[in-house]
Amino acid sequence: MKKFLRRLGAVTGLVGVTAGAFWVGRQMASHADTSLWSLQRLIATDRRHLASIELADGRFALQDVNVPPAEVFESVLEHVRHDYVRSYGTETSLGDGALSGMFASLNDPKTDFLKPSLGQAHTDALQGRFYGIGVVLNVLQTKQKDVDYRYLTVTDVMPNSPAQKAGLQDGDRITHIDGHWIIAYSILDDVNRIQDETGKSDADKQKELEVVANKFKDGYSLSKAIELLTTGIGQTHQLTIVRPGEAAPLTKTVTTALTVVPSVSYRLLGDGIGYLRIQLFNQESEKAFQQALANIGPLKQLIVDLRQNPGGVEAINTPNLDGWHAAQTLIGELTGGGKAGIIEKHPNDRSPIMIAASKKLPVQKITVLVDAGTANIAEFVAAALHDLAHAQIVGTHTEGDDVLQLYAPLPDGAAIEIATAHLLTATGTDLSRGLTPDISLTPNQVDTDAAIQRAE
Repeated sequence: MKKFLRRLGAVTGLVGVTAGAFWVGRQMASHADTSLWSLQRLIATDRRHLASIELADGRFALQDVNVPPAEVFESVLEHVRHDYVRSYGTETSLGDGALSGMFASLNDPKTDFLKPSLGQAHTDALQGRFYGIGVVLNVLQTKQKDVDYRYLTVTDVMPNSPAQKAGLQDGDRITHIDGHWIIAYSILDDVNRIQDETGKSDADKQKELEVVANKFKDGYSLSKAIELLTTGIGQTHQLTIVRPGEAAPLTKTVTTALTVVPSVSYRLLGDGIGYLRIQLFNQESEKAFQQALANIGPLKQLIVDLRQNPGGVEAINTPNLDGWHAAQTLIGELTGGGKAGIIEKHPNDRSPIMIAASKKLPVQKITVLVDAGTANIAEFVAAALHDLAHAQIVGTHTEGDDVLQLYAPLPDGAAIEIATAHLLTATGTDLSRGLTPDISLTPNQVDTDAAIQRAE
């Protein structure tokens, strides 16, 4: 348990969460597995009491926000050890649940605690080793009729992956795995809806509660769904997806495997035209594109292909995962340095991102290929090359992911990812809107070699 408390202290030091937020997060997380009995209790309980939890011994209350979270957790754990009537597994699982609840209270899909299996899978993916179905997944938040929905969405499909072979596409929303609904909103939304209904008998409400209880009991949490789709080899899953433009849901059968994605490839197309494909940003890709650029002479044109590039992260104590440094290195190599963009920590806290002057690659013209799967740091690179080197952007509108994530693996294989800043172009344009190409292609054109031909 001391090991967990040390980890909790390190995590809270990075996130800066108070004991109050910690408690609310625990409460939110607990609702995901609420039984029918608990649902009935919620109906009979004043909503105001849902957020006023006090420990039995009265030492800490929700309002006592200055108490260190680790101290609160230790006190609660003592009550579980001595007072809980059922078996609860291991204290490690309790600790992971507490950390998951703390991050859930931030309500930010770009900020999360990843238990060891997910942490290892994410670390592998950042190095180009994709287990599972071979996709990059994002949680899309949207609000409909005062209900906050969180949809599991495919943002990048890796080449030669099981997902690509099964026909999955960017933008596909995965709603079910093997018939299990992926829980997309809080159970309290259903509870409150039932409670507010008029003209229904208690018996009818009870029936509705039974349906709700079974739906959530049988459903998969987002974290479980992500784990199923991004880990393992040889497991076959049937996926139900909602695809923009399709009237009815689609069904795809996918078998998990290991997909290894080369981070960088390079070739000469002839007549002084070079082609550099960057699949993701990390230390390996940085070394690879530096080597490629060092081995070529002057070029009339360089095509930088960032299609299906999900970007990367800023990594703590793991330079091999650091895509943010790699991205800045590439910008310096191709432009000679300068103001590449703006980083925003808070609305009133903006700083220029200055790239140190370096030896510029002798190239007359740069063209950047992008598509809907070009995201995050890759979008920042495309914008910086456009602003600093007058690069022409060719393709389709990009994803619009402006969040720089801080990634920190933990000693036991778990990891945390934290939204640490927003990225803007050098002129102050918000990257969350995505990039509009100078030359637009259709989705069919951008997925083929015709895109390279248009870039020449």
